[in-house]
Amino acid sequence: MREGRSISRLWIVDVQMRIGVGVVKVGGIAGVGTDRQYRNQGLASRVLEASLALMLREGYEVSMLFGIPDFYHRFGFATCIPEHNLRLDTRDAERAAKQLRLRLYRKADRAAIIRLYNRQNEGRTGAVVRDPKTWKGIEKGSGFGVDAGVQVAVNAADQVQGYVVYDAVPGRCRAAEVGGRAHRSSTPCCGCWPGGRWNCGARKSLSACPRITPLPTIAGHWVARWTPSTRAMPGPWAGSSTCSAAWKRYSGT
Repeated sequence: MREGRSISRLWIVDVQMRIGVGVVKVGGIAGVGTDRQYRNQGLASRVLEASLALMLREGYEVSMLFGIPDFYHRFGFATCIPEHNLRLDTRDAERAAKQLRLRLYRKADRAAIIRLYNRQNEGRTGAVVRDPKTWKGIEKGSGFGVDAGVQVAVNAADQVQGYVVYDAVPGRCRAAEVGGRAHRSSTPCCGCWPGGRWNCGARKSLSACPRITPLPTIAGHWVARWTPSTRAMPGPWAGSSTCSAAWKRYSGT
């Protein structure tokens, strides 16, 4: 703080995360930053060290963050989750069988999406548990500051069977999350996502969903070619498939 104003800061986000069949208390670190005129003075390191000490006292079992090269490993973090993208031709995606009707998300769909998400991600390491009492809903697309659109696949009784979260950005076809009761429920979401009613006009569609989600399997049923890709990272992780997230496990937990 300087004259009552924050000059270097971060947020600690409380989440419950699945590791195998277990659920652990995780402190997600976000918004790490220092005002430009105060950089290169070690302030971010001091804030991070104080935050890690706080989480240890408060009983957090793990701390996680989205990593950058050659910095967070100094504090005991290690790469744990690679970043995967799935790219496919828009026209191929539009061939997906649309067995269910799609419509825009409504607030009344919140409980159904929570149930579908938690059921689909049960036992998937790295998935955050969505608590009906605290989950605030879809707040962003594939990245911070990216507005999200949400559509749901419904049956004849207007019951939600699947959903897709995508970037509400003109000219971009990028899905951040796809879920459903089964492939039959998720497939129409994929088919509507790149074209049709979104009319995004892009030749390629991109999903930022991780490999553990069902989208690559779904796409394999109706797309002749799809290409998974990982983002390479420089620095100590060069040559690996690396790093979307890094974690620090607290000793004694």
